[in-house]
Amino acid sequence: MRPLFLASLIAPVITAGLVTTARADITSIGPFSGAQHEPLNFPLTNISADQPIFGNTAHLVNPSGLTAIHLLAGDSFVGGTVHARTGVMILGWTQDPGEFRFNTPVTQFGAYWANNNGTDGAVASFYDAAGTLLGIRNANVIAAGNAWYWNGWQFDTPVSRISVKTNSPWEGWVWFDDLEMTPVPAPSAAVLLPILLIGSRRRRL
Repeated sequence: MRPLFLASLIAPVITAGLVTTARADITSIGPFSGAQHEPLNFPLTNISADQPIFGNTAHLVNPSGLTAIHLLAGDSFVGGTVHARTGVMILGWTQDPGEFRFNTPVTQFGAYWANNNGTDGAVASFYDAAGTLLGIRNANVIAAGNAWYWNGWQFDTPVSRISVKTNSPWEGWVWFDDLEMTPVPAPSAAVLLPILLIGSRRRRL
């Protein structure tokens, strides 16, 4: 068998094994005012597997269905006690990765993060609407109890899901406050009108 023919068979296999993420720019950005703001001013605490946020246009969920998502007035663990940065509540989870899921994909997302698991740092993984991994970024959150750190990103490819896990053995005990997001804008009337007109003409034909 010719060497060139062997190379043509092997190369696609190697390439397929290396391509695991899509090419996308995920840029860290400072605090911003997004199109939607979530100050966590809920009247009651809640422990569940799925906490609606941003007026029910996004959710923080436990992918395994565990009731590990906590909306609380405060929390104490090995790394200290965390209270709300502003308002009355903090939002986070105690074990396993947590996922932010957006009804409409977003071009920006950010929040203030706090950590009381005794271990510095967290990792965020970003996915598009098709479930393709767009990239992974480290999040700055120091294990110092009631200290808040901003982490925010801008995306050239809209993001539908962000999976977060801390570097602790529990992968949780991380908290959020003052969340911001900017969803992809809905098509304007000027964009939709030609589409509607074309559809109407086709029906007449």
